[in-house]
Amino acid sequence: MLRKTLIPLAAVALFPVTAFASSADHKEDIVHLMVNFVIQIGVIIFAARFGGMVFEKLKMPAVIGELVVGIIIGPYMLGSTPLPGFQHGIFPIIELAQIPVSQELYGIATLASVILLFMTGLETDLPLFLRYSVAGLVVGVGGVLFSFAIGAGTAMLMMGTGFTDPRCLFLGIMSTATSVGITARILSECKKIDSPEGVTILAGAVIDDVLGIILLAIVLGVTGTLGEGSQFSWGIVGFIAFKAVGVWIGFTVVGFYFANKISKFLKSFRDLKTISVMAFGMALILSGIFEKAGLAMIIGAYVMGLVLSKTDINYAIQETLHPLYTFFVPIFFTIMGMLVNVREMASAEVLIFGLVYTVGAVFAKVVGSGVPVLLMGFNPLGAIRIGLGMVPRGEVALIMAGIGLSHGILDGSTFGVAIMMTLVTTIVAPPLLHTTLRIPRRGTKKEEEKSESIELPFDFGTPELTHMMTSKLIDRFRDGGFFIHCLETDNEIFHIKKDTTFITLFSKTKDVVFEADEKDITMIETMVYQTLIEVDRVIDKIKISTRLRGSEKRSKLKLNLADMLDPACILLDMKALNKKDAITELADLLCQRGIVSDKNEILNKIWEYENIVAATVESDITTPYCRIPGVDKIVLAVGVKRERIDPSVECELCNHVVIMIVAPMKEEQSNIQYLAGITALFNKPEVREMLLSNVNRETLHKYVTSL
Repeated sequence: MLRKTLIPLAAVALFPVTAFASSADHKEDIVHLMVNFVIQIGVIIFAARFGGMVFEKLKMPAVIGELVVGIIIGPYMLGSTPLPGFQHGIFPIIELAQIPVSQELYGIATLASVILLFMTGLETDLPLFLRYSVAGLVVGVGGVLFSFAIGAGTAMLMMGTGFTDPRCLFLGIMSTATSVGITARILSECKKIDSPEGVTILAGAVIDDVLGIILLAIVLGVTGTLGEGSQFSWGIVGFIAFKAVGVWIGFTVVGFYFANKISKFLKSFRDLKTISVMAFGMALILSGIFEKAGLAMIIGAYVMGLVLSKTDINYAIQETLHPLYTFFVPIFFTIMGMLVNVREMASAEVLIFGLVYTVGAVFAKVVGSGVPVLLMGFNPLGAIRIGLGMVPRGEVALIMAGIGLSHGILDGSTFGVAIMMTLVTTIVAPPLLHTTLRIPRRGTKKEEEKSESIELPFDFGTPELTHMMTSKLIDRFRDGGFFIHCLETDNEIFHIKKDTTFITLFSKTKDVVFEADEKDITMIETMVYQTLIEVDRVIDKIKISTRLRGSEKRSKLKLNLADMLDPACILLDMKALNKKDAITELADLLCQRGIVSDKNEILNKIWEYENIVAATVESDITTPYCRIPGVDKIVLAVGVKRERIDPSVECELCNHVVIMIVAPMKEEQSNIQYLAGITALFNKPEVREMLLSNVNRETLHKYVTSL
């Protein structure tokens, strides 16, 4: 059976090789070049995915696997092996070129690097960054200074050259890099991403990358000047630094200033896919502008992502472009691996150089980033965690190495040294960081302050109802103009964002938990309340027993309307002609009965609620709701506006029922569930018909409390 399967597959695989064999001696026209290019990309895709999967199985970052398979299939190993139809191999060495792969492949790698840095900018948490900006600045600056000095110093020592040698400067810059993605993954797995160490590492990594990218621009400018025959001058360095920093800060400030207008412009296209594609197009344009200005393209991509990270379309762009990221970025890492000359890298000289350089790179981050935070309220354990978190170089270092190779600054041996450092730091640091994070002790000298966000749980009793509520809630938020990003599909964690509102939704087995600022709690309660009513209707329509009313789990929330509704709080034939006056009339009634003491407090809370989202469930039922500290249980006031007698008087409440619900401040979850049950009950056609019929107050009270 296996033979029968393999033979057709082998035939299909060999067909293109044999088919193109006859044209091997012909002049390589554009069609033939593109055919080779397509086959190369196909091989890279399979190799990258295979390598990533293998290393993920080994509990190591997929990027390392992609880099390793790139080395294996590259032109310095298997790639240049002659095959039928490929006289010089699928990936032949490009002679007399700065890079050993074709321009087409390196172009794809360049495009992938833009995507990678654009997405990195989008993922930057600016509020978190600003909150820990001081500690992050100390961590970032310390790491950059130590790393650059030790990296460049090691290169000077091992190569026997001066500080101004472009190779020394470039190896110094590469040593400053930090992989935000790899460290963030470890912090997330250990549930420490919101810890003081976690946010300090992330903020420091952002500053680290910004400073590293600025240094990259400076060194590229300096080496370009030196390459023209000029001698090294600190004046030249200062001018180039001023230009690089000025361009970077200028575009960043302008971008932040116009961020909301850019977001509004993109949202005018409405379709999320179009919005995301247009945003990526802007990133490409800005990348080209930065390259033209003498800075690297990746700086422009990062700036564009950083600008859009503060907008409400941030997560929508990330989610939409994720397939593009998944396709291109592994290709980038694999192509970076293909640039490694393993023959030079395997020499004793390069191995010793690489080992010394790598040890210095690890030491520089642990000391440069870790030691200064001892003065920022962290203890030695916290300092070690932060230092180790800054060690992985990952994708940023690879991008810098590729730029150095393409500009002719790095040769094959120094590029191999850089790759060795990247591999070792990315492999060694994560397990060490993971181990220190698992130590059950805090990393700060004092107990950390509690988060400003509030946790709001809602227990729905069953997995089925919880799943339905989650789906409906996400739809309702999306309909309300919010942008939704699924952070973890398996655990159902969602980021919900609109303008300055940021909410995290955790959908668990039997409950849904929100994390949000206090100012957004009322809006969340409103969304849950309306969703409960919607789900209740769905369940009623398909005629199945509802968990909203009747399950053992929710029997504790059985409505007791006799305790909630005073007969005197039923107002027949309200005088009000509009909803606002009706609400005021019912608030007056509750005050007259002594149930509440401050009518203005009720009205202010209700208008706050009404401004968030209209509480009208149907055209003839209104349910104004508020929570105030002056009551210890839910109380109701019912107002009925029957058919008007005088047709000449304009009235928007003809045949209308208003159910005012005043709840205590405590037990938010129970309040919302009661609110949904009350609204669903009064919204039943037979109940509404009874309320609008010509019966007296006592009869209505007896009927309602018997339900």
